[in-house]
Amino acid sequence: MNNKTGLRKRFTKEFRHLVVKEYLKGGITQVALLKKYQIKNVSAISKWRREFGYSDEVINFTDDTFYQMSKKSQENFDSADLHEDNSSLEKENEDLRLQLEYYKRVIRQAEERFKIRIEKKSGTK
Repeated sequence: MNNKTGLRKRFTKEFRHLVVKEYLKGGITQVALLKKYQIKNVSAISKWRREFGYSDEVINFTDDTFYQMSKKSQENFDSADLHEDNSSLEKENEDLRLQLEYYKRVIRQAEERFKIRIEKKSGTK
């Protein structure tokens, strides 16, 4: 609850996924994540884990910890979500390619105009 406005703080799906993934990677407790991201609801991370279909089952393989998705979440896994995520990533990838090409052109133009070498030679520090 936000003390100034009296409204509940709402978290995006992406943010909730980020927090859950960070928790499942290990190395940080739920309490530490609550403090890190200023989450007031002490049961939020557990609720989000259930929301995304992660069970409490933990399987240990050597030093890594893996978490299994519950059967329910596997059955309800929607390919539309994958398609949406894939489309979003493809658009972001294309935007980054265009941005990179723009930067390369600007660097080439600056090198030609000012007669200096801007790009770093490979193998130099």
